[in-house]
Amino acid sequence: MRPFRYPWLWFLPGLLWALTLSYASLTPVPEAAPIASDKLLHFTAYFTLLFLLGSWVTVKHLPIVVVYGAGMGMGLEYLQGLTDYRSFEWADGVANLCGAFAGALVAATPLGRCFLVIERYFVRH
Repeated sequence: MRPFRYPWLWFLPGLLWALTLSYASLTPVPEAAPIASDKLLHFTAYFTLLFLLGSWVTVKHLPIVVVYGAGMGMGLEYLQGLTDYRSFEWADGVANLCGAFAGALVAATPLGRCFLVIERYFVRH
């Protein structure tokens, strides 16, 4: 974990996004839901998840978060296949994985320290 003064405050966005993503993945899709690009939606959702969680940990622990994100993405796709209102799609799983890896890569850059910079700014002021 990065040296946060309030670590759980910065873990909360990632946790809430993971719960929201799980809920959205396992509930029926509304009939009128216009989706421009389903794969882009999957990529963006997992990019966001891994960036949020990856920004919370050090680069050394980032592989653990990547395994979690990849497992969650494929696991939720599998669970969708068990329902009668959703379906398993390999392409969705691949989009989830690509988004997860991309989010982790960005979290490994200086952008991944954004929460730490924000916290330090507000704690000083």
